[in-house]
Amino acid sequence: MSPTPSASTPTDAFDAWLPVALADPTGHGYGDARSAIFDADRADRDGPISQHLLTRCEHPVPEVRQRVLQLLTDMCSDNDDWDAAADNALLRLHDPDPQVRRSAAWLLAAARFEQARALTQDPHSADALAPDARLALVEAVFSWTRPITAAGRLALAERLRDDQDAAVRLRAALAALRIAPEEQWPAWEALALQCLPIAGTRLGRSGNWLRGRAGWLWSVAMVRQEREHAAYAWAARLLAHRSPVVRLAGLDLAHGALRQWRAAPDHLAEVLEAALDDAHTAVRAEALLVVAACLETTRRCVDRLASLVDDPALRTEAALALGRIGDQRAAETVLGLVRDASVAPGLSEAADSLARHCPDPGPWIAAADEALATAPDSCPTDDSRSRRGCALAGAFNVVTSLGSAAAPLVPRLLDLLSEPASLPTNCRSWARRRAVAALAAIGPAAAAAGPALERHVSGTEFPASAVLALAAITGDREHAELYLDQLPITVRTAGTDVDLMEWLTDHGGLADRHAARLNAMLQRRRRIHPRALRLLWRHQGSAAVDLLLETLPAYLTDDLYGVPACMLLAEMGTLAQPAVAALEAIVHRRTRIGMYIGDEDEELRADERLTEAAAVALAQLARE
Repeated sequence: MSPTPSASTPTDAFDAWLPVALADPTGHGYGDARSAIFDADRADRDGPISQHLLTRCEHPVPEVRQRVLQLLTDMCSDNDDWDAAADNALLRLHDPDPQVRRSAAWLLAAARFEQARALTQDPHSADALAPDARLALVEAVFSWTRPITAAGRLALAERLRDDQDAAVRLRAALAALRIAPEEQWPAWEALALQCLPIAGTRLGRSGNWLRGRAGWLWSVAMVRQEREHAAYAWAARLLAHRSPVVRLAGLDLAHGALRQWRAAPDHLAEVLEAALDDAHTAVRAEALLVVAACLETTRRCVDRLASLVDDPALRTEAALALGRIGDQRAAETVLGLVRDASVAPGLSEAADSLARHCPDPGPWIAAADEALATAPDSCPTDDSRSRRGCALAGAFNVVTSLGSAAAPLVPRLLDLLSEPASLPTNCRSWARRRAVAALAAIGPAAAAAGPALERHVSGTEFPASAVLALAAITGDREHAELYLDQLPITVRTAGTDVDLMEWLTDHGGLADRHAARLNAMLQRRRRIHPRALRLLWRHQGSAAVDLLLETLPAYLTDDLYGVPACMLLAEMGTLAQPAVAALEAIVHRRTRIGMYIGDEDEELRADERLTEAAAVALAQLARE
C-alpha cells in the first residue's frame, strides 16, 4: 500500500499519491493516499483536495498532468456533470503533449458528456482540435456507458462513417458492430476492414482511459452480438491479411473468442500455430501470447512452442506456456527464471507444475536456493510487489511442490524466519508466512525448524500457520488440538478451522468435540466453508449426503472451489447421481463460465480446468 498521508492537507495527499501513480504502469496509483483523496472528494466535491487537483492540471511535467487528468476522470460521477473538471479538460485538449490531450478528452466525456458528444459531431472540431484529441473524444463518447443509448450510439456512428479521419471511421464502425442489427453488419465490417490497415494502430493509445485496440473492440462486438462462428471466420480472415496491423487485430479477435467460447480451440488452433511463424516480429510475439492463454491451444501447438524456447525473444513466454501443461522441455528456461528471482507473470504456476513432476529435484533445489539467497536484494522496497509479484514466489512454489525432497532448503527458510529485519517491511510478513508453509510441505525432514515454529505458535503474526507446520513436521496432534479448541466459531476463523481439522482427519480422525465443532460450522447454511463439506463426507459418509447434495451444486462454478466440489462428487460415487445434471450443465456449456480472478487469461484456464474436473466426475459416476 502507498503510505498514508501524515496530514490532511491537499498537498500531503497529492504528494503521497503522485509517486505511486508515476511508478504504476496503469497510472492509477491505488493505495491509501488515493483512497484518502477519494474520501475527501466525496465529502466535498468543491473542497480543497479537488481544487488542489484541478490546479495540478497545469503542472510543468506532462506525465504529471496526464496522471492528474486520469485521476479526475476516475473521480467523476456516473450521473452528474463536474463543470470545474470539464473546464480544465477543455483547456488541456490543446496541450502540447499528445498523451495529455487524450486524457483530457476522456475527462471531458466523463465530466460533461453532452459537450464531448457535440464536439465529435462539430465539423469545425476537425480543424480546431489535433487529430489525436478529436479521436480520443470519439473513443471516449463511444466507450462511456452514460447517458447515450444504443440508438444514440448508432446514430453517432452513422454521422461519422464518412469522416475525413480514417481512425474516426474505424472507431465508428466498431461501435456500430456492437449494436447494429444483423442486416447492417456487412457494411460496417467492410468499413472496418477498409480502415484497419491505415488507422488500426491509432486506437487505444497511451493517455486513453480505456486502451482498447481495434481487434479487441471488434472482438467485444462479436461477443456482444453472440456471433461465435463469425468471430472464428473473421479471425482467420484477418490473420491471412497482408498487413501486420490487420493480422494483429485478427489475433485480438481470436484471443477474445478463446476467452468466450469453448469450441474456439477447435476452430482457431491451426491458424494460431501458423501465426507463430509470421514474418513480422510483433505478430509472432502476440500469437504466442494468444496460444499460451489457453491450455488446449497450448497442447495443440506444443511442439511448435517447444521450438520457440530456443528463440531469445520468445523463450520466456513459450517456456511458461509449456510449463503450465507440465512439458519438461521448458524446465531449463523456467529454472533460470526461478534462479534469477524473476517476476514474470505465470512463473509460479509453471514452476509448480514442472517441479512437481520433475525427474530430478536437484536442479530445482539449487535454483530455489539461489533465489532465496538473493533476499532482500531481489525484494521491492516500495509498493510494487502487489503490482508485479514477489521475486521469491517462484522459489517458494518449487519448495512446496517438491515436498520432502526440498529438505536441503530448510536452513535457507529458517534464515527468512529468524532474520526478518533484512526484508523490506512491505513483503516481510508475506515471505515469512510462505516460508512457514514451505516448511510444512517439507514435513518431518524439516525437524530442525521445530524450535523456531514453537516461538511463532505463541506469537501474533501467523500462529495458525505455525501450528499447522509444526503438526506436519512432528506428526503430533497436541498443538493442532489445543489451538483449535481455543478458536471461536466464526466466519473469520472458518479457513483456519478447516485447515486444522483436515490435518487431524488425516492423522487419526476427528475427536468428538471437533466433530461437534464441524457440525456447528455447518449450521449456517449460507456461510458454509466449501472445504468443510469434504470434511463432513470423510467424517460422516452417507449420513451427510442430503446436506452435500443440497450445498455442493452452488459451488460447482466457483473459481476457487469448483474443482474440489467436482472431485468430492466423484468421491461420493453413486450417492452423487442426483448431481449429474449439474455436472452435465458445466461440461456442455458453449461459453466459458464467468470467473472473478482478475486476469481474463487465468479465468479462461480456470474454466478449462473446471470443465475437465466436471468431465472426470461424470465419467467416474458413469462407471459406478
